[in-house]
Amino acid sequence: MFRQILSLWSKADLLQQSYETACRMLDTTKEMYVEVTECALHRQPPRFDVHKRDKQLNVMETEIRRKVLEHLSINPKQDIVASLVLVSVVGDIERIGDYSKNIEELAERYHEDASHLQQSETLEECSRRVLSFFDLVREGLEKADTEKARKVMTEHKEVRRVCDNIIERCFSDPAIAKNEALVAVLFARYLKRISAHLKNIATSVVNPFDEIGYTRPPAVSEE
Repeated sequence: MFRQILSLWSKADLLQQSYETACRMLDTTKEMYVEVTECALHRQPPRFDVHKRDKQLNVMETEIRRKVLEHLSINPKQDIVASLVLVSVVGDIERIGDYSKNIEELAERYHEDASHLQQSETLEECSRRVLSFFDLVREGLEKADTEKARKVMTEHKEVRRVCDNIIERCFSDPAIAKNEALVAVLFARYLKRISAHLKNIATSVVNPFDEIGYTRPPAVSEE
């Protein structure tokens, strides 16, 4: 199914332009993620204005929505699913930018690097794993590579588990200072959400449109 969608994106001019912009958005969020995690973990100042990049993402998302709407206005009965998938993917990419911005804001308010936290090694390992998802998702989108997409979907579960454990320990261990616990909880939460949005994008390669965002089909209610 996704191969057919990818083919439509490459054939319809406005959709092709939108798809290329979406890929640039994903590349931009990866750059943002690298900068803000280095800032949080090692006090390395970002090499560019993260908030400005986030605004650029918003502009690109708006541009994509406009082009998709224009395409559907011209061809109201064509490529509807491909258009909806593209808009869904772009929404997740934009949210990754938002959470990356949140990490930078957290680092600005916490005046020490995260290596001082009891959970620092776990957070760093988790951030590296999430970073690897960007390239897997990119390849999944470019080549309709379901294997790469499924890898993200599977490994996200481990990221989620690790982040939840960090949060639980910070709430339950009285030996952890309150400010350190707050930083660790927020950092883990942001990593978990970025991972989740990358997983959502990966599901668009594997799942039909109505199941995008789910790692398994949603339960059907019994009446």
